[in-house]
Amino acid sequence: MAKTWIFLLCLQCLLASGLANVERSIDNLVNQISSCMSNPAISVAALSLNDKGVDTVKYYKGFNRVTLADNIEASHATRFCIGGATQAFTAVLLAKLLEQTNYTWDTPIQEILSRQLGFQEKYRSENLNLKDIFLMRSGLAGMEIVPIAKPFRDADHLTSYLRYAPEVSSFRDSYVTNEVLFAYVEEVLQKLGNDTWANLVESLILKPLRMEDTVTVADAEKFSSNELAPGAVLRSANNFIYLSAKSLSGLELVAPAAGLCTSARDMVNWFKFLLSNRNVPVNKETLQTTLNTLAFRNTPQVNLRHQDMTNEHTDFQKDPTFTYNRDKQALGWVAGQYRGYAFVSQDGSLAGYQTLATIIPSKKVAVFTSFAGDESDKNFIIKTIINQYILDILLEERSSWLTRGFPHLCSIVENIASKLSTRRTPGRSVYGAQAIYQPEVYENRYWNYAFGEVHVKQNSTLEQNQGKKLYLTYGQITFDLIPTSENHTFLMRATGNYWHITNTEFYTKYRILTARFHAFTWSEQDGERAQSVTIQGFDKNVDGVEFSVNPERPKFSMELCSGATLPQVVIFSWLVALTALVSYIR
Repeated sequence: MAKTWIFLLCLQCLLASGLANVERSIDNLVNQISSCMSNPAISVAALSLNDKGVDTVKYYKGFNRVTLADNIEASHATRFCIGGATQAFTAVLLAKLLEQTNYTWDTPIQEILSRQLGFQEKYRSENLNLKDIFLMRSGLAGMEIVPIAKPFRDADHLTSYLRYAPEVSSFRDSYVTNEVLFAYVEEVLQKLGNDTWANLVESLILKPLRMEDTVTVADAEKFSSNELAPGAVLRSANNFIYLSAKSLSGLELVAPAAGLCTSARDMVNWFKFLLSNRNVPVNKETLQTTLNTLAFRNTPQVNLRHQDMTNEHTDFQKDPTFTYNRDKQALGWVAGQYRGYAFVSQDGSLAGYQTLATIIPSKKVAVFTSFAGDESDKNFIIKTIINQYILDILLEERSSWLTRGFPHLCSIVENIASKLSTRRTPGRSVYGAQAIYQPEVYENRYWNYAFGEVHVKQNSTLEQNQGKKLYLTYGQITFDLIPTSENHTFLMRATGNYWHITNTEFYTKYRILTARFHAFTWSEQDGERAQSVTIQGFDKNVDGVEFSVNPERPKFSMELCSGATLPQVVIFSWLVALTALVSYIR
């Protein structure tokens, strides 16, 4: 008996020693890589289970100060907003609710909601389903400015405009990032669960999993900086600007796509559920459907750059199996391979927060990191390296870059980032001598059927030696309009809580917004007036979004649904026009 106890005690000591080594290795990596990124707050979680579902590694920790101006350290409970990684939670929530109905991922949205969507193309309206939304294959423009500016009251208001969303690809033909369509997911969840997404995800996912730190962006303003790390972006080299929680409020429009903030501690509970399917009564086969339903990305996206990281730099592992490659969209996840193992990952990129989680189901290991930062190539590389390094520890892969330490880690990061940045297309430069202009020529309210309205006004006070200043308001954002060398073309600079989206280091290079006024008319009463303004930068897949004083309504297919009669088509057309008119008046 005594020998048995001695054996068990020695085994426990060995396990404790091994776990301590794992923790020390992760700590060393994060501390080293922090020096490459000016030490923003970082959150890291890792989990490894044995065949019986018992933890062999359970790690969750926060690093660095939540802001550089105070002495509050991030902890395992510090929350970070995770952006698109939210979609994995929504996918599991939907899987659970769909089990209780006759609906599936392939059921048309129109059938679930018992109403027509009314897109410009009949086939898209009749067939768009939940799978299309999660796999990003609708072919509709993502309207990226909408979840930032919040030009609509709520998701329901947004859906009344989505029927006019620009078509940038054929239906189910290619991958086009689109989170605004998750406004329909909100509506589906309310239909299936008789409650809002926020309440359903809390009651059916977060509470059963004891994810007590996880909150929605709608509640972000309630927390202090030591409870929810403020988002941060670089104003210039090594100079951070911290963001107001109000700048996240537009995400409420697409909450099922990007509405959660969570901690390292909670992510361990999430991983344990995914790897063991415990605590939340979701049918195992149904859960596997969300993990295994894949669609190839026909159009390469920015987040396929992982494959370049290890192939182009000799200081990294030369073994091609080392490549961390994400190439398929899943239901709430992006799938890929690392060292020959299939994985699913959750990726979140917001202005202010960066997130990446990787799960290898066959090996029962998972890694998560989130930190304050912008959408730069450098931050993308850093979060990928953290995931790769910790995966190697959990998989017990002793690669050469892992064993020799990190003396050149920062130079490696900078080298790869500089190579990747050459593949980005900088925004079109519009600087130069300022053209003479008269502000009153541009003052007006302009409208777009999909994006809503913009207001162009001049300020009411004269600035010294400047004359009156022109500005444009869209949703919650006010932009200063700065004259350029091109006639009737202005550079748009965001102000207030949204100053960072056009004025900080990364965005001044890659998110250049311009407004070009055109279609001028003249009258004796008003003189010359612009009738339209085209804004570059509101949607990355649309070559300028045109707003007009009297916009022309987009044309719809006359055959809206199978078997529709002419009177039905006429009635529907009138309803569409009436809805648009009411929204315009509001």
